[in-house]
Amino acid sequence: KKINKHNMAFRLLASRTMATSTAASPAPSKASKVVVFGGAGFVGRAVCRLAVQSGFQVVSITRSGLPPNDRPWTHKVQWVAGNALDPTTFEAHIDNSTAVVHSLGLLLEKAAYKKLITSSPSTHSTDPITYEEAHLESALRIAEVAARKEASSIVYVSAAGAPPGIDKRYITTKREAETALLAYTTPRPVIVRPGFIYSEESPKTLALAVPMLVSDGVLGYLPPLQSLLRSSLRSHDLTIGEPTALHVLATAILQAVRAPQTTGVFDQAAIHRLANEAF
Repeated sequence: KKINKHNMAFRLLASRTMATSTAASPAPSKASKVVVFGGAGFVGRAVCRLAVQSGFQVVSITRSGLPPNDRPWTHKVQWVAGNALDPTTFEAHIDNSTAVVHSLGLLLEKAAYKKLITSSPSTHSTDPITYEEAHLESALRIAEVAARKEASSIVYVSAAGAPPGIDKRYITTKREAETALLAYTTPRPVIVRPGFIYSEESPKTLALAVPMLVSDGVLGYLPPLQSLLRSSLRSHDLTIGEPTALHVLATAILQAVRAPQTTGVFDQAAIHRLANEAF
Protein backbone atom coordinates (compact mmCIF):
# COMPACT_ATOMS: atom_id res chain seq x y z
CA LYS A 1 0.00 0.00 0.00
CA LYS A 2 2.83 2.36 0.77
CA ILE A 3 4.33 1.86 -2.65
CA ASN A 4 0.99 2.50 -4.30
CA LYS A 5 0.56 5.74 -2.38
CA HIS A 6 4.01 6.90 -3.42
CA ASN A 7 3.29 5.99 -7.03
CA MET A 8 0.01 7.90 -6.90
CA ALA A 9 1.74 10.96 -5.49
CA PHE A 10 4.44 10.67 -8.09
CA ARG A 11 1.86 10.50 -10.91
CA LEU A 12 0.22 13.64 -9.53
CA LEU A 13 3.52 15.48 -9.82
CA ALA A 14 4.41 13.79 -13.07
CA SER A 15 1.29 15.17 -14.74
CA ARG A 16 2.59 18.66 -13.98
CA THR A 17 6.36 18.35 -14.34
CA MET A 18 7.52 15.20 -16.11
CA ALA A 19 5.70 14.99 -19.42
CA THR A 20 8.91 14.12 -21.24
CA SER A 21 10.26 11.46 -18.92
CA THR A 22 9.08 8.40 -20.85
CA ALA A 23 10.67 9.34 -24.17
CA ALA A 24 14.06 7.99 -25.23
CA SER A 25 16.96 10.42 -25.09
CA PRO A 26 18.77 11.20 -28.35
CA ALA A 27 22.24 9.68 -28.54
CA PRO A 28 25.33 11.91 -28.53
CA SER A 29 28.34 11.50 -30.77
CA LYS A 30 30.66 8.59 -29.98
CA ALA A 31 33.35 10.98 -28.71
CA SER A 32 31.11 12.59 -26.08
CA LYS A 33 32.52 12.26 -22.57
CA VAL A 34 30.88 13.66 -19.46
CA VAL A 35 32.71 14.00 -16.15
CA VAL A 36 30.33 14.26 -13.19
CA PHE A 37 31.58 15.54 -9.85
CA GLY A 38 29.41 14.02 -7.15
CA GLY A 39 28.23 11.22 -9.41
CA ALA A 40 27.16 9.02 -6.50
CA GLY A 41 24.97 11.74 -4.99
CA PHE A 42 21.25 12.39 -5.43
CA VAL A 43 21.52 14.57 -8.56
CA GLY A 44 24.84 13.23 -9.82
CA ARG A 45 23.78 9.62 -10.07
CA ALA A 46 20.66 10.59 -12.02
CA VAL A 47 22.87 12.46 -14.49
CA CYS A 48 25.29 9.52 -14.71
CA ARG A 49 22.51 7.00 -15.27
CA LEU A 50 20.78 9.04 -17.96
CA ALA A 51 24.11 9.84 -19.62
CA VAL A 52 24.94 6.12 -19.80
CA GLN A 53 21.49 5.38 -21.24
CA SER A 54 22.03 8.15 -23.80
CA GLY A 55 25.36 6.74 -24.99
CA PHE A 56 27.82 9.07 -23.31
CA GLN A 57 31.15 7.93 -21.94
CA VAL A 58 30.73 8.74 -18.24
CA VAL A 59 33.27 9.37 -15.50
CA SER A 60 32.15 10.02 -11.92
CA ILE A 61 34.47 11.66 -9.42
CA THR A 62 33.71 11.37 -5.70
CA ARG A 63 35.76 11.13 -2.52
CA SER A 64 35.10 7.39 -2.19
CA GLY A 65 35.29 6.45 -5.86
CA LEU A 66 32.49 3.97 -5.24
CA PRO A 67 29.17 3.59 -7.10
CA PRO A 68 25.95 4.32 -5.17
CA ASN A 69 24.61 0.82 -5.82
CA ASP A 70 25.19 -2.27 -7.96
CA ARG A 71 22.61 -1.68 -10.67
CA PRO A 72 23.53 -2.55 -14.28
CA TRP A 73 24.09 1.07 -15.39
CA THR A 74 26.76 1.60 -12.72
CA HIS A 75 29.02 -0.92 -14.47
CA LYS A 76 29.19 1.41 -17.48
CA VAL A 77 30.50 4.35 -15.45
CA GLN A 78 34.15 4.87 -14.58
CA TRP A 79 34.12 5.51 -10.83
CA VAL A 80 37.11 7.57 -9.75
CA ALA A 81 38.24 8.56 -6.26
CA GLY A 82 39.13 12.24 -6.25
CA ASN A 83 38.88 15.45 -4.28
CA ALA A 84 37.22 18.39 -6.03
CA LEU A 85 39.36 20.73 -3.95
CA ASP A 86 42.60 19.09 -5.16
CA PRO A 87 42.99 19.26 -8.98
CA THR A 88 45.90 16.80 -8.94
CA THR A 89 43.40 14.05 -8.05
CA PHE A 90 41.09 14.59 -11.03
CA GLU A 91 42.68 16.69 -13.78
CA ALA A 92 43.80 13.70 -15.85
CA HIS A 93 40.18 12.59 -16.13
CA ILE A 94 39.10 15.90 -17.68
CA ASP A 95 41.19 15.18 -20.79
CA ASN A 96 39.09 14.95 -23.97
CA SER A 97 35.85 15.64 -22.09
CA THR A 98 32.82 17.17 -23.76
CA ALA A 99 31.42 18.45 -20.51
CA VAL A 100 31.99 18.69 -16.79
CA VAL A 101 29.02 18.62 -14.42
CA HIS A 102 29.31 20.05 -10.89
CA SER A 103 26.58 18.39 -8.82
CA LEU A 104 28.22 18.78 -5.42
CA GLY A 105 26.15 20.53 -2.81
CA LEU A 106 25.03 20.73 0.79
CA LEU A 107 21.71 21.94 2.12
CA LEU A 108 22.95 21.58 5.67
CA GLU A 109 26.64 21.58 6.42
CA LYS A 110 28.35 18.26 7.28
CA ALA A 111 25.97 16.51 4.85
CA ALA A 112 23.19 16.08 7.44
CA TYR A 113 20.49 16.66 4.83
CA LYS A 114 21.95 14.16 2.38
CA LYS A 115 21.87 11.47 5.04
CA LEU A 116 18.10 11.99 5.21
CA ILE A 117 17.46 11.34 1.52
CA THR A 118 20.08 8.86 0.32
CA SER A 119 22.36 6.15 1.59
CA SER A 120 25.03 6.51 -1.10
CA PRO A 121 28.70 6.31 -0.08
CA SER A 122 29.10 9.99 -0.98
CA THR A 123 27.24 11.00 2.19
CA HIS A 124 30.06 9.89 4.49
CA SER A 125 32.10 12.32 6.54
CA THR A 126 34.73 12.68 3.82
CA ASP A 127 32.39 15.04 1.92
CA PRO A 128 33.20 18.78 1.93
CA ILE A 129 31.87 20.13 5.21
CA THR A 130 31.26 23.80 4.44
CA TYR A 131 29.16 25.68 1.92
CA GLU A 132 32.26 27.51 0.75
CA GLU A 133 34.07 24.26 -0.04
CA ALA A 134 31.13 22.40 -1.56
CA HIS A 135 29.60 25.21 -3.62
CA LEU A 136 32.30 27.75 -4.38
CA GLU A 137 35.89 26.56 -3.96
CA SER A 138 35.26 23.21 -5.65
CA ALA A 139 33.57 24.94 -8.62
CA LEU A 140 36.50 27.34 -9.05
CA ARG A 141 39.06 24.55 -9.07
CA ILE A 142 37.06 22.38 -11.45
CA ALA A 143 36.46 25.29 -13.84
CA GLU A 144 40.16 26.19 -13.89
CA VAL A 145 41.08 22.65 -14.90
CA ALA A 146 38.22 22.42 -17.41
CA ALA A 147 39.40 25.65 -19.06
CA ARG A 148 42.99 24.46 -19.23
CA LYS A 149 41.90 21.11 -20.69
CA GLU A 150 39.55 22.90 -23.13
CA ALA A 151 36.41 21.07 -22.06
CA SER A 152 33.46 22.25 -24.14
CA SER A 153 31.08 23.07 -21.30
CA ILE A 154 30.62 23.15 -17.55
CA VAL A 155 27.19 22.66 -15.99
CA TYR A 156 26.74 23.92 -12.44
CA VAL A 157 23.79 22.66 -10.41
CA SER A 158 22.76 25.70 -8.36
CA ALA A 159 19.39 26.40 -6.73
CA ALA A 160 16.40 28.72 -7.09
CA GLY A 161 16.96 29.98 -3.57
CA ALA A 162 17.48 28.98 0.05
CA PRO A 163 14.57 27.26 1.79
CA PRO A 164 13.30 28.85 5.00
CA GLY A 165 15.45 28.10 8.02
CA ILE A 166 18.60 27.38 6.02
CA ASP A 167 21.80 29.40 6.51
CA LYS A 168 21.91 32.16 3.88
CA ARG A 169 25.45 31.08 2.98
CA TYR A 170 23.82 28.11 1.25
CA ILE A 171 22.66 30.36 -1.57
CA THR A 172 25.24 33.16 -1.41
CA THR A 173 28.08 30.69 -2.05
CA LYS A 174 26.20 29.27 -5.02
CA ARG A 175 25.61 32.75 -6.44
CA GLU A 176 29.32 33.58 -6.03
CA ALA A 177 30.20 30.42 -7.93
CA GLU A 178 27.71 31.31 -10.67
CA THR A 179 29.29 34.74 -11.12
CA ALA A 180 32.75 33.23 -11.40
CA LEU A 181 31.67 30.56 -13.90
CA LEU A 182 29.73 32.98 -16.10
CA ALA A 183 32.97 34.88 -16.71
CA TYR A 184 34.24 31.93 -18.76
CA THR A 185 33.71 31.49 -22.48
CA THR A 186 35.55 28.15 -22.58
CA PRO A 187 34.24 26.01 -21.07
CA ARG A 188 30.77 27.24 -21.98
CA PRO A 189 28.98 27.86 -18.65
CA VAL A 190 25.48 26.58 -17.96
CA ILE A 191 23.86 27.30 -14.60
CA VAL A 192 20.68 25.44 -13.65
CA ARG A 193 18.56 26.69 -10.74
CA PRO A 194 16.05 23.99 -9.81
CA GLY A 195 13.51 24.20 -7.04
CA PHE A 196 13.25 21.47 -4.40
CA ILE A 197 14.37 18.30 -6.21
CA TYR A 198 12.29 15.15 -5.82
CA SER A 199 12.35 11.63 -7.19
CA GLU A 200 10.09 8.59 -7.07
CA GLU A 201 13.14 6.64 -5.93
CA SER A 202 13.42 8.82 -2.83
CA PRO A 203 10.09 8.64 -0.97
CA LYS A 204 11.19 11.27 1.55
CA THR A 205 11.71 13.88 -1.17
CA LEU A 206 8.46 12.82 -2.80
CA ALA A 207 6.58 13.26 0.47
CA LEU A 208 7.96 16.80 0.77
CA ALA A 209 7.28 17.69 -2.86
CA VAL A 210 3.55 16.85 -2.85
CA PRO A 211 2.48 19.45 -0.23
CA MET A 212 4.68 22.04 -1.95
CA LEU A 213 2.82 21.48 -5.19
CA VAL A 214 -0.57 21.49 -3.49
CA SER A 215 0.13 24.71 -1.56
CA ASP A 216 1.40 26.40 -4.71
CA GLY A 217 -1.79 25.34 -6.49
CA VAL A 218 -3.95 26.82 -3.73
CA LEU A 219 -2.04 30.12 -3.87
CA GLY A 220 -2.67 30.14 -7.61
CA TYR A 221 -6.32 30.87 -6.84
CA LEU A 222 -5.28 33.92 -4.80
CA PRO A 223 -2.98 35.92 -7.13
CA PRO A 224 -2.53 38.97 -4.84
CA LEU A 225 -1.50 36.77 -1.89
CA GLN A 226 0.73 34.64 -4.09
CA SER A 227 2.44 37.72 -5.51
CA LEU A 228 2.99 39.21 -2.04
CA LEU A 229 4.39 35.96 -0.63
CA ARG A 230 6.70 35.38 -3.60
CA SER A 231 7.98 38.94 -3.41
CA SER A 232 8.69 38.62 0.31
CA LEU A 233 10.50 35.31 -0.09
CA ARG A 234 12.49 36.56 -3.08
CA SER A 235 13.73 39.56 -1.09
CA HIS A 236 15.22 37.10 1.42
CA ASP A 237 16.63 34.76 -1.25
CA LEU A 238 14.11 32.08 -0.30
CA THR A 239 12.38 29.86 -2.82
CA ILE A 240 8.75 28.99 -3.46
CA GLY A 241 6.94 27.28 -6.29
CA GLU A 242 6.80 23.90 -7.91
CA PRO A 243 9.47 21.37 -7.01
CA THR A 244 11.73 20.03 -9.76
CA ALA A 245 11.55 16.42 -10.91
CA LEU A 246 15.00 14.82 -10.83
CA HIS A 247 14.56 13.23 -14.24
CA VAL A 248 13.63 16.57 -15.79
CA LEU A 249 16.70 18.18 -14.27
CA ALA A 250 19.02 15.42 -15.50
CA THR A 251 17.49 15.59 -18.98
CA ALA A 252 17.97 19.37 -19.09
CA ILE A 253 21.59 19.04 -18.01
CA LEU A 254 22.40 16.57 -20.78
CA GLN A 255 20.54 18.66 -23.34
CA ALA A 256 22.68 21.65 -22.30
CA VAL A 257 25.75 19.49 -22.89
CA ARG A 258 24.55 18.55 -26.38
CA ALA A 259 23.48 22.02 -27.51
CA PRO A 260 26.55 24.20 -28.27
CA GLN A 261 24.54 27.44 -28.24
CA THR A 262 23.20 26.82 -24.74
CA THR A 263 24.76 29.05 -22.07
CA GLY A 264 23.74 31.23 -19.15
CA VAL A 265 21.36 30.83 -16.22
CA PHE A 266 18.33 28.53 -16.42
CA ASP A 267 15.54 28.92 -13.88
CA GLN A 268 12.74 26.41 -13.25
CA ALA A 269 10.77 27.30 -16.38
CA ALA A 270 13.90 27.35 -18.55
CA ILE A 271 14.95 23.95 -17.17
CA HIS A 272 11.66 22.51 -18.39
CA ARG A 273 12.05 24.13 -21.81
CA LEU A 274 15.57 22.77 -22.08
CA ALA A 275 14.42 19.27 -21.13
CA ASN A 276 11.63 19.43 -23.72
CA GLU A 277 14.17 20.34 -26.41
CA ALA A 278 15.77 16.93 -25.95
CA PHE A 279 12.80 15.21 -27.61
